[in-house]
Amino acid sequence: MIHHIKRATRHLIFWSLIAAAIGLTGVRLLFFGIEHYKSDLAVHIGEVVGTPVTIGRLGANMRGFNPQLVLKDIAILSRPVPSSVALADNEKPAIEFTEIRLGIDLLELLTRRDLLSSSWVTLVGAKLAIKRQQDGSIVIVGLKSSDGQPQWLLQGRKYEVLQSEISWQDELSRSKPLLFSGVDMAISNEGEQHRLNMLINLPKKVGNTLRLSMDFKGNIFEPSTIQGRVYVAGKAVLLSELAALLGQTSAWDRININAGIGDFKIWGDWRQSQLVAMDVEAQLQQMALVRQDRQSFFVKQLKTRFHWGLNNASLGKDKQWQLDVNDFSLEAQDNPKSTAKKWPSAVFSASGQYKDDNVLAKIALFVEQLDLQEASALAKFFAPLSDDQLQLLAQAQVKGVLQNFSLFADLKAKSLALNGGFSKVGVAPMSSIPGIENLTGRIKGSEKQGTISLTTKSARLSAPELFREALPVDRLQGTLDWRQADNVWSVSSQMIELDSLSFQSKSRLRIDIPETGTPVFMDLQSSFSGKDARQVTHYLPVGIMDEGIVAWLDHAIISGSMTHGGLLVYGNLNDFPFTRAPGVFEAVFNGEQFDLSYAPEWPHITGMNAEVMFSQDSLTVNVGQGKTGNVIIKQAEVTIPTLNKSQHLLIQGKAEAEIGQVLALMQQMPLSLPVDSLLEAITPQGTTQVVLDLKIPLVDDVPAQVDGMAELKDARLTVKSLDLPVSAINGQLKFNERGVFSNAIQATALGHPIQINIESSDSQTSVNVAGKAGIDDLQTQFDLPWWSIAAGETEYRLKLALPYGDVAPELVVNSTLSGVSLDLPGALAKTREQSVPLSLTFSLGDKPLLPMLLNYDDKLKAAMQLDTRQKTVFSGHVLVGAGEVAQSPDAGLRLEINRDRLALQDWLGLAVAQSAGNGVRELKIHSDHALWKQTDIGLFDLALKHDRNDWTGVIASSFANGSIHIPAGFTGTDRISLNMKLLDLSALKQLGSKAVSASQALSPELMPLLTITSDKTLWQSVDLGRLSLEAQRIPGGMSFNNVELTGDNQKLSLSGDWQASGGKSVTHTQGHLEVPRAGQLLAKLGITKDMTETSAVVDFTVNWNAAPYQFSLADLKGEMDITLKNGRILSIEPGFGRVLGMLAMAQWVKRAQLDFSDIYQEGLTFNSIKGHFDLAGGIASTDDLVVDAVPAKIAISGDTDLVSQTVDHIVNVTPKSADAVPIAGTIMGKVAALIGKSLTGKNQEGFFFGSQYQVKGAWGNAQIIPMHKNNGLLQKTWDGITGFPWLPQEDSPEQLEK
Repeated sequence: MIHHIKRATRHLIFWSLIAAAIGLTGVRLLFFGIEHYKSDLAVHIGEVVGTPVTIGRLGANMRGFNPQLVLKDIAILSRPVPSSVALADNEKPAIEFTEIRLGIDLLELLTRRDLLSSSWVTLVGAKLAIKRQQDGSIVIVGLKSSDGQPQWLLQGRKYEVLQSEISWQDELSRSKPLLFSGVDMAISNEGEQHRLNMLINLPKKVGNTLRLSMDFKGNIFEPSTIQGRVYVAGKAVLLSELAALLGQTSAWDRININAGIGDFKIWGDWRQSQLVAMDVEAQLQQMALVRQDRQSFFVKQLKTRFHWGLNNASLGKDKQWQLDVNDFSLEAQDNPKSTAKKWPSAVFSASGQYKDDNVLAKIALFVEQLDLQEASALAKFFAPLSDDQLQLLAQAQVKGVLQNFSLFADLKAKSLALNGGFSKVGVAPMSSIPGIENLTGRIKGSEKQGTISLTTKSARLSAPELFREALPVDRLQGTLDWRQADNVWSVSSQMIELDSLSFQSKSRLRIDIPETGTPVFMDLQSSFSGKDARQVTHYLPVGIMDEGIVAWLDHAIISGSMTHGGLLVYGNLNDFPFTRAPGVFEAVFNGEQFDLSYAPEWPHITGMNAEVMFSQDSLTVNVGQGKTGNVIIKQAEVTIPTLNKSQHLLIQGKAEAEIGQVLALMQQMPLSLPVDSLLEAITPQGTTQVVLDLKIPLVDDVPAQVDGMAELKDARLTVKSLDLPVSAINGQLKFNERGVFSNAIQATALGHPIQINIESSDSQTSVNVAGKAGIDDLQTQFDLPWWSIAAGETEYRLKLALPYGDVAPELVVNSTLSGVSLDLPGALAKTREQSVPLSLTFSLGDKPLLPMLLNYDDKLKAAMQLDTRQKTVFSGHVLVGAGEVAQSPDAGLRLEINRDRLALQDWLGLAVAQSAGNGVRELKIHSDHALWKQTDIGLFDLALKHDRNDWTGVIASSFANGSIHIPAGFTGTDRISLNMKLLDLSALKQLGSKAVSASQALSPELMPLLTITSDKTLWQSVDLGRLSLEAQRIPGGMSFNNVELTGDNQKLSLSGDWQASGGKSVTHTQGHLEVPRAGQLLAKLGITKDMTETSAVVDFTVNWNAAPYQFSLADLKGEMDITLKNGRILSIEPGFGRVLGMLAMAQWVKRAQLDFSDIYQEGLTFNSIKGHFDLAGGIASTDDLVVDAVPAKIAISGDTDLVSQTVDHIVNVTPKSADAVPIAGTIMGKVAALIGKSLTGKNQEGFFFGSQYQVKGAWGNAQIIPMHKNNGLLQKTWDGITGFPWLPQEDSPEQLEK
């Protein structure tokens, strides 16, 4: 059936393909020769569009099952060309199409029967040129009709243009032509209503996409007839290119967009070729607006929503516009790289009126609240202001908030009217007009005159040409009048009361500001007083001074009071301070109990009565009396010759006092002198004279100039922290602005002459000393532990660093230790000839504990605190290996050994020896890979603390875990106590077995006595129970009495001794082992699982030529007795177990006698196993091992090699009863075959027909050989009885092969 279906299917497919091929061939034959209609079709299309048309190729094809007419390389010429005239080579068609496809969907045609709805027109790759002409009309170049424009585009139902290129040129705005590629456009017409949808994929340099939708009525080719609404949406559009595309409207003729990118949505109403209303939502970034008569305006980000509209747009009258801004959030920049400023969001309304020449004539503004700074920035760019108005607005730097403010301006008439309140208004000083910040009040007036009523608190007044900084105004009360007359703006006040800081002043003021370039005139008369003279700097005329002088005046007066003072300024401000022109400037005040800081970091002159006078551009302070520190100043003068030119403040003075008092004065001078650290480090004695001539810089780039000298004669000092005296100091100590210096100062220290050289850097002064000292000299001065390990004499370099500031002095002693030997273990040892770096670093101070760091070749480090009074080590941290040392606040030394690989046998001895010294309180040893005799024992941690005469601590390792008690000093009776939670004997055995040699073992005479208890004692990961051991001292070694290992499965009691003779160790031990459940213990230890229901008793006496922990089977000597009772052997295993399994044959004697008393028990049941073994050289020999089993008695003799794990035994099997012969030979034969296969792993014919066997070979693969020649009489008889021919026999392998 399936075969017929497959055959019918193949026929159906074949004939269907033939029919389809014939049908398609017929349709294609219909298209044959369609190329001949190309000329006629071109002429017909030309008549329709009204201009010549050429068709490159005409063809037809099938699009699936639908016919399609394809026109390729279509060109529409811009002028008619006679057929006899050829087209010029350089004349290009106005419109070109790559391809036009006209098709009919046959299925749709059959179903709908509507040719138009079943056909499609697709223009691919069109090239169109569109122009807006001077009269505003829009034309498509090359398309004309009888009435002048291709009106048929507005009469068809739908047109689609895909992947086309459109050229746009606006002749009205005279912008450059724009070319758009990849344009998709659709035109839909429904009577008088038209819709144009266009999606333009903009070039990458222009933006992403531009979407245009337009619903309109009228003729698109006659813009004056168009009325409609347009929607434009742009995504990531380059704003400059967009502006060029849309052209410039009248309101934006002078503003160009040079940069920027944005997303926008615009809804516009269009009438008579003019935009009359517009709603905009836009988000623009990085926009740069350029205007010919303005600076560029940079916008980092702008988010806005607004409505704009024109009134009287269709009339010939003046145009009026209205702007309602609902949201205006602006972030503006001074330049593209500057920080953006985010303005508060604004909501406001504005209106304006244009004249016929499109010039803004009037403007009106009303705001409930307006940020003046933001409004000023926008007005400077967008408002049509004159150059003078722009300059005035820029200089004003207006700030603050207008409230309920109204403004009207007639720009042509240059008239202005305003009225409203202001709060926190700030105006920058302009020319000589002072500026103000945080001004509050009301204003009313015009461009001619007005009044400002001030009710201000917490304001700031700025007069840069008078004062260095804005003056804080606590209260400002008064009225300012402005008036314009005779080309002069005049601002005046008869009384301005100003309270500022601790000063009160009353002033009369008049300022005349000419509109021409003549100077500003000021007449200011002011009287002032104040209790705090420090505030006078705010009122000094520092505008004429250098920045350094201004800084000095700000900090010079620390305290004091002014009894009275006055200020007078009269003249043209351009001539201030009137050194070369008529005018008056004078400020004088007297001070009492002044504290003068002539330089910020220099010592003050206190208790000073002085007269301070500013006259023109100079300052003079004459000091009548005063002192600095504890040094009385006999004479001093402080002067600044020219305030606007002088670079230095000049001070001259003399002082004479004790060295300590002079150093205390120098301590306050910023001369990079290490006076602070020097006084902390030393105690000087003696007198000196100091002469100073100072030039203190007033500007940043000018250095201070200091010339000073101190004479030292037989001076003395003591280094406090070390109690180190230095005597016979002679030389000159000079200092200047670069520091302290000396060429060669002679002195004596540590009993030897020394050479001292002093040099200074930007951060410290260094005292370098060269000398020589012996170990005895150093031990006398620095009482450190372990000096006994060193001997000899060496040279040293000492450097005393005296840092500037609060850092403590530091003393560093360096030496190569050449000439000194060190008695240390391993790599730490050193001979006199070797050079190994050693450094001692002391942090000096006046505290009784002196911190010290020691570094010996980065192998041994120490951090200690020395008790300078007791001359001992108070605390310390000594480290051997990796890590860092740290000072400890607790008394005592902490010794630590921390190395990745650590030879315990070497370092334990060193640690114990050093910890035995006085003052050691803690010992720690850590190693990730501890070594014992080259054996890696893994992680090892030992922590001990010294408590009186003992050390207590814990040990954590792979072989032991518990607490330790060690005596501080070992004697003959002292013992080490180990109280272990865990002790792994097999791991200790492994360590002992891997020792290098027995000769390298520890001596029992030198080893301390041991007491060991272990709660959990392991052997091969089996818990053997509690271990107790106690050692006693005997001549030549030690003994172990009452050693017990008691667990649930065994009890071991032994005693022994460990002695040494001639450098060799011998261990003797004897013991008794009772195992009530021997089978269970042997199974846990992994020895065998065959034994069960048995108990064992073992007595042994053994010895070996090594330490106890170096036990070895090869060296084992002695004897051992074994007794096992009442047990069973469960299964047949290789080796010795197979021999014992052989006894199961005797049980079949009972089976033959119908005796099945033990059939329900598994394995071989035995009454006892007894034997004696002699041990020598790793071989256990026996001649009396007897297995008393239920069915038979087995006697075994021979050797067992415990090292190579081989056996050589003779086994004799004796049945206990003659009734053991079975009745049926068949049963015996099968049993024999089964047991033989179990014993040997293969069939052995006649295997159990002997009574003596030899077992020889490796434990796991021993050979069992029957010895028939030694059969007994009963066995031979049994052989004859079972030899009946009719009994079935098991075929041998040879017979099976045949």
